[in-house]
Amino acid sequence: MDGQAKFYSVTSLISWIGVDQRGPASVYIASDSRITWGNGETWDHGRKTFVARNSPQLLAYCGNVVFPSQVLGQLTSVIDSGRGFPADDDAHTRLDYIESILTVAMRSYPLRERRDFSIVYASRLLDGMSASFDVHALHWSQEAHWSRFTPAIPTNSDVVLALGSGDDEGAIQDSIFEWNQTEARDTSRAVFGAFCDAIRLNRDPRSGGPAQLVGLYRIGPPREFAIVWNNKLYLNGLNVLPAQVSVDLECRNETFERCSPATLRPFDDAQRQPRPSRLSAP
Repeated sequence: MDGQAKFYSVTSLISWIGVDQRGPASVYIASDSRITWGNGETWDHGRKTFVARNSPQLLAYCGNVVFPSQVLGQLTSVIDSGRGFPADDDAHTRLDYIESILTVAMRSYPLRERRDFSIVYASRLLDGMSASFDVHALHWSQEAHWSRFTPAIPTNSDVVLALGSGDDEGAIQDSIFEWNQTEARDTSRAVFGAFCDAIRLNRDPRSGGPAQLVGLYRIGPPREFAIVWNNKLYLNGLNVLPAQVSVDLECRNETFERCSPATLRPFDDAQRQPRPSRLSAP
């Protein structure tokens, strides 16, 4: 490796739809925070989830870390600028636009540094009760270059996409199956709780660190969620002090309870969502 350790990051990555009695109400993407180098060294604070500030778009990546971690931050700035982005068009037109930007960026990227990765893109069209959500996976490989996958949107709260290495993807699916055997089945609580369990199981040494979470509701801008993990506060994988974030920042713990970013405890009026008693600790 020419005396240098290469980046290698697979990542645990899921996207799911939250459904209430009126239909699809939200879409989320969750990721782990671990970056792994070719020599086996790791860092558990790498950002892997992104939001557009002024438009209902969510992005995340898995696979090799360097190209997508750089370009997704740039891409969200382009979207936020509002110039040229087809905000009012269908999701596939938006995806064409995103792919065109990534393609141009890849042309000047060093050939020897190009490695496989996937980008998950989620968005909302319209808002309120007219809102609809979609999720897409955009894959790049040295053999096939770009390819796409668009899964169907479920009718209950459930995973739309689960990406990662074979072992870790299996760990996610196994955890979701276990949670869905409890009273929490078919809820965002079950999906996120299962995802956090899968990270803690550590079946894949290339996935770890605190969970990251971004989401969209029927109305309003995209949300970046702070996460309470091991009794500490994290935002986009970075450990922050409660005094360093806004009190208005949405915060969740590992069972998806609404928490105060100041106290790291569930709000008094938050619906309690304890870990199902049938599940052992991960």
